[in-house]
Amino acid sequence: MMKRKHSCILMWQTILAVGLACVLLKTKRQLYSEKKNVNKYSDLYKLMAQWIEAAQNGQFIAEWLKKNKYMSVAIYGMSLIGERLYVELTDREIQVAYGIDRLSREYLDGIKMYKPSDVLPMADAVIVTAIHDFEEIKEQLRGKVNCPIISFRDIVNELLIQ
Repeated sequence: MMKRKHSCILMWQTILAVGLACVLLKTKRQLYSEKKNVNKYSDLYKLMAQWIEAAQNGQFIAEWLKKNKYMSVAIYGMSLIGERLYVELTDREIQVAYGIDRLSREYLDGIKMYKPSDVLPMADAVIVTAIHDFEEIKEQLRGKVNCPIISFRDIVNELLIQ
């Protein structure tokens, strides 16, 4: 009887330990995901502040594009930065040929949208606003477009150097 009671207690302890380990693992994964999001949005905030600083110093992305002979561009990532970039470029005589986004809609504010898997039209350059995924996106687009694929972060950094 004592052995059986001891076996039952041991079984419940094992079940509780396994359950606790599962909860801890899930919590650790959630914390990692949240930390990754915090870092992403912190980096985006800093980049937006640098973009504003460059503009306040008279350095505009459209002028950088003109200087490099990119008169027609595609924007990859049509969320916050992509939408603001679209407005800046159209206000400064750079043609935004189309947008690219995984969560593509057919049109966004009059701009034709494509998914990365679509056949993509010609442009002088593709500007990638999804800064954390730039290398992966660049590799994904490499065989699909015949133009430079440029990180938005790199353009802003160049503006700050000038």
